[in-house]
Amino acid sequence: MAGHVKLLGSPEKLAEEIAGKVQRDIEAKVNSALEAAKKIVEKAFEDNLKKLEEELRRSARSTREQVESYAARREVELRKKLARIRAEAVEEILGQALQQLRQKVSEKEYIGFLARKLEEAISRASKYSSELVVVPAEPDVEAVRKALKEIEIPRGVSVDLAGETIKGIGGFVLRASGGLSLDYRLEVVLASAIEEARSKIIEILFRT
Repeated sequence: MAGHVKLLGSPEKLAEEIAGKVQRDIEAKVNSALEAAKKIVEKAFEDNLKKLEEELRRSARSTREQVESYAARREVELRKKLARIRAEAVEEILGQALQQLRQKVSEKEYIGFLARKLEEAISRASKYSSELVVVPAEPDVEAVRKALKEIEIPRGVSVDLAGETIKGIGGFVLRASGGLSLDYRLEVVLASAIEEARSKIIEILFRT
C-alpha cells in the first residue's frame, strides 16, 4: 500500500535498544562526572592536607622554640640561684672563720693591734688635716675606744670617736676634714688573707 512505511523488527525491541543506549549514555556521563568530582575532592583534600601539615610543622617549630626559650631562661635562673647559694655559703663560712679568729685572740692583743693601726692611720691623715674622726665598725666600739686611750696623739691634732658606727667585722674608718677617709676595717686590712681563705673555701666546697 502506497504511503505506508514498513517497520522492520519489533517496536518493543527497538524501544529497549533506544532505552538501553540512553541509559548507557547516562551512566557514562554519571561515571565521568563522578570521576571528575572525585579528582576535585582528592585535590582539595591533598591541598588541605598540605596546609594542615605545614601548619603542624609551623606549630611544632613554634612550640619547640618556646620550649627551648623557656628551658634557656630557666637554666639561666637556676645558674644564678646556684651561684647566689654558693656565694652565700662561702661568705657564711668565711664569716664564721673570722669570728672564731676574733675569739682566739685575747682582748689585750686585739686592742694592741687596733692601737697600732690607729697610730698608723692618724700619722697618715694628720699630714692633710688636724681634725680627725674615728668611726668604729659595729662590733668594735668599745675596743676602738680603749685603743684610742693607749695611743699618743700628735700635738696639734684632735681625734674624736664618732657617735655612729660603720658596718664591718671589726676595725675602724678614719675620716678627716676635706673628705679624706682611711679604711682600716678588718676586711680591708686582712684583704689578702681573706681572699686566700675564700679561694680555699671554694676549692673545698665545690671541687669535682
